[in-house]
Amino acid sequence: MRSEEDDLATTSHADPIMTGDPSSTAGSEAISATQDPSPALGPKTTTPAPELDEVPPAKRQKPQYTYEAFLSHRGPDAKWMFVEALETELQRRNPSARVFVDKNMEMGSTVNAWETIVNALHGARVVVVLLSEKFQDSPWCLEELRFALALPANGVGAGEARYRVVYQGKGERGTPNEEQLAASLKILREDSQLNAEAPADDQELLKIWRDAVTATGSNTYFSYDPTASSTATAVNKVADNVLKVLPRPPLSETRGIFGLDDQVAALQNLVTPAVVPSPTPGAEASKETETPPATTIGILGMGGIGKTTLAKKFFDHLLAQGDFKRTCFIENLSAVTMAADIARMQQKLLADLADLTRDPGSLAEGKRMLVGVTERHKMLVLLDDVTDATKLDDFIDLTKLGPGSVAILTSRSRQALTNEGREGSVKVYQTETLPMPAAKQLLQFCFTAPDPPLPWWEQFLDTSVQRCYGLPISLKVVGSMIAEALSDRAGTKTYCNDLLNKLKGAASPVEAIANIMNVSYQELSLEERDLFLDIACFLNGWPAEAAKAYWAGVGIAASGLTRLKTRSLLASTPEGSEEVLEMHDQMRNLGRNIEAKLTENEGGRLLIKNNPKPMGERQRVWTSDEVLKALTMGKPCAQLRMARLEERELPSPLVFPEGNGLQVLEVLSCTMKVSGAILSEFEHLDNLRHLSLSKCGGLTPIGTLPENPVLTSLPENIGTMTDLLRLDLSGCASLAEIPDAGFTGLGKLQHLNLSGCSKLTKLPDTLGDLTSLVTLDLSGCEELQELPERMEELMLLETLDLSFCSALTALPGCIIGTLDELKTQGTLPLMCVMSSQQLVPNLVTNMTLCRPFYAPAAITTAITTPYCCTSCCCFPLISATFGNDCNFCPW
Repeated sequence: MRSEEDDLATTSHADPIMTGDPSSTAGSEAISATQDPSPALGPKTTTPAPELDEVPPAKRQKPQYTYEAFLSHRGPDAKWMFVEALETELQRRNPSARVFVDKNMEMGSTVNAWETIVNALHGARVVVVLLSEKFQDSPWCLEELRFALALPANGVGAGEARYRVVYQGKGERGTPNEEQLAASLKILREDSQLNAEAPADDQELLKIWRDAVTATGSNTYFSYDPTASSTATAVNKVADNVLKVLPRPPLSETRGIFGLDDQVAALQNLVTPAVVPSPTPGAEASKETETPPATTIGILGMGGIGKTTLAKKFFDHLLAQGDFKRTCFIENLSAVTMAADIARMQQKLLADLADLTRDPGSLAEGKRMLVGVTERHKMLVLLDDVTDATKLDDFIDLTKLGPGSVAILTSRSRQALTNEGREGSVKVYQTETLPMPAAKQLLQFCFTAPDPPLPWWEQFLDTSVQRCYGLPISLKVVGSMIAEALSDRAGTKTYCNDLLNKLKGAASPVEAIANIMNVSYQELSLEERDLFLDIACFLNGWPAEAAKAYWAGVGIAASGLTRLKTRSLLASTPEGSEEVLEMHDQMRNLGRNIEAKLTENEGGRLLIKNNPKPMGERQRVWTSDEVLKALTMGKPCAQLRMARLEERELPSPLVFPEGNGLQVLEVLSCTMKVSGAILSEFEHLDNLRHLSLSKCGGLTPIGTLPENPVLTSLPENIGTMTDLLRLDLSGCASLAEIPDAGFTGLGKLQHLNLSGCSKLTKLPDTLGDLTSLVTLDLSGCEELQELPERMEELMLLETLDLSFCSALTALPGCIIGTLDELKTQGTLPLMCVMSSQQLVPNLVTNMTLCRPFYAPAAITTAITTPYCCTSCCCFPLISATFGNDCNFCPW
């Protein structure tokens, strides 16, 4: 049986950047405009341009593009599945990417449609052609393919081809369908737009089309069988390949960064320069330079000094200067501790640097696969926050990067940068604090200066900058405190004098940071301190909405989040992104020390001692050892609210003592030493609001004792957790069933995540008991065949994600009326069983697959904006209710 990797494979002669085969030759390049697969593919022949490698880099001109990607497809049989999903994925991972799909063209426009398409083809950096079953039915599609294969190569690498062909079907390549081609030829000859630029000879054009359909090229050809492999996997593989060619969005912020130019220049001087080879006696001096060897640079500095900001700025600088084949950025390596996370990080390196998406099976094999590709190509890699515990050599060999490559590491520890034999190969740069002018600029960036100016203001600013030691994180926190004080102009001077007194006395930058964080924390209210400690100890990285739901469920007001942000104690989420709670590790460490150690007030300051706080007084425990200690104390932990176990081999099943106060519990990637269940039942968890068993593919079955250590079902008494608000079972790939009574009693549950439960075939009718449910995520449930009729009782349901539920064919219309968002990308068109009175405009506008159409007046009273019935999952409803009385979209 063919594996999914075989079903989604490039051709056997793929470029080594795709396969990672160390035996492949470096010279195997993609088909370019000067090496057409068929000399007749292009509409006209032109004088061949010089190969890109023959043009000196300084003289290469970067073309101007109007689109990053053009998606060519045969509408009805491809749009709803692959094309929509690919467009969404490209724009999700690169929000600035402009993607042309035929929906971009205005219906009824007098503009020449073929001219619009040709202009878009020429203006696209990459053209993706989906060779689906009915592709050859359309002369438009065939001509798009002909033009795509004849486009001049990109100015990337050694002339990378601008097309990607995805063959959708059984086998490895497209096969000409003579009947379809003949019909398309007839349509083309009758269409003045298409016929104008096509070859006049019928046989010549048919040959061109045949060659185009069967053409394959290295790094340009993919195949997948939708009946044997996941569409999501195919979409991700093609998106990975396309995104490598697109310009990477800058890592560094565009605002609020000052005084780094000199440090970037100093780092540039550490990069091994290109050299001009010495001429041999009697020979003419060469004007060309030899590519320098790879350079590894370690950016060293204390926490809060701005290492990551500097590294991102330098990364962007190099990216703008150099012609790198591949790039990769991995942040916050200090948080990568679980073996599963390390494996996922290596898979990101494989995907970004080598275009490899299959699981290598082991870190050693993954490292070998990386070396097979990286040593032959120019790479740019940034690994952020390397620690002494980060064993880089286990998953990447930085000495095996190709000529001209640059690897950037950031760390607080010189040993972490130079150990494992890297001492002589890493050029270490000590990050500097900001100079006085830049530090003052950053401080003033945080607030609006008083107008008119206060007479003592400049002296106050200068003193504040000095006491922050030029550390960016300290300047931001102090600047935020000043901004808050300026709202009360009458009390500003008093506050500023007090602030300077609190900031004095720090004998070093390390003491200054600790002092400033402490002062800011002390000025928070008790409720704001609770939020701060919850995030620092446990909720860092959580979606803000999930955290707010938890706090609301236990009676904690989340309004204090605003003040944490204005005080720079909590990072702000970029506009347009889902809000996530993120905290700098300096803040996180402060919060965890306050939670884990004894403290006392001394002269108005919080003094953190080295003595650990008694476990019975702890509210938050985030390390597995401490959780196990708390559970074996022999007495209830009434104060304990939050606990996390991850990647531990447990000696015995977890038993939670009666009377415990647990509200949030996460059990991640744990196994058992002996046969048994990690949780035999959900006992004494009556206060639980959030339960996560995410990625429990390695968990011993809950409530069962089979030999295979995976979670396959849930115990009957899950419904005893009557206060549960959020249940996360995402990634439970072996979860095949949920008991019939599974959801009985969970009437307060608001969020249920079953994404990635790929073996789940059905949901119990008791899903209808979840009358408070707001979001239901079923994405990636590939074997889910139906939804229960009792979903009509979910009157509060707002978001339903059915993406990549490839076996699902029917959607109970009873659920449509309440939804604000229905996600169906990568899912077959769904039959909606509902009446026209139930159509809801805000739902339809958010449905992934709905596209503009021209409908009769009867339906536009229910839907405020016209939509394309042919590619919309509501089409069966529209057709059944109103007949085929809408204008058919020609694409």
